[in-house]
Amino acid sequence: ETTFAEEKKVEYYLAEYPQVKKAYNTLQDNLEIVANSHAVEAPKNLLGSILKELDDAPVISIKQRRFSSRWYRYSVAASVIAFLFAGTSYFFYKQNKDLSVENQKIADEVFDLRGDIDSQNKRLSDIMDQLQQLNDPETQKYLLTGNNRAKN
Repeated sequence: ETTFAEEKKVEYYLAEYPQVKKAYNTLQDNLEIVANSHAVEAPKNLLGSILKELDDAPVISIKQRRFSSRWYRYSVAASVIAFLFAGTSYFFYKQNKDLSVENQKIADEVFDLRGDIDSQNKRLSDIMDQLQQLNDPETQKYLLTGNNRAKN
């Protein structure tokens, strides 16, 4: 048994050196001669008996079953419809999730806006109360002047 590296090395030497290639071919020829000298011929009736056995065995034909074209078409159509249904279901599921997230964001913004409106209404009512006090005819105006230490 030789390794891959050893085979590559032998091929390299055979390609590079013509005397190595000549010796290799001589060894190949000698090996063939030795193999032929030790070969044993098969009995003459063996080939005949093998051929006779092959001729005696009946050949079984295999019937190819064809698909019924109607059922085949129905199954293909059903598969296509199933894939379309799965695709549209996934599309609508994804769209529903996206709209739910967007709806929650809008609900949070509306809640924040209602809080802002309430605080603005409270400020407005406070300002209106102050304005009513100032515009009330019974309100008296006092002018205060300070001394040298507190002029204003």
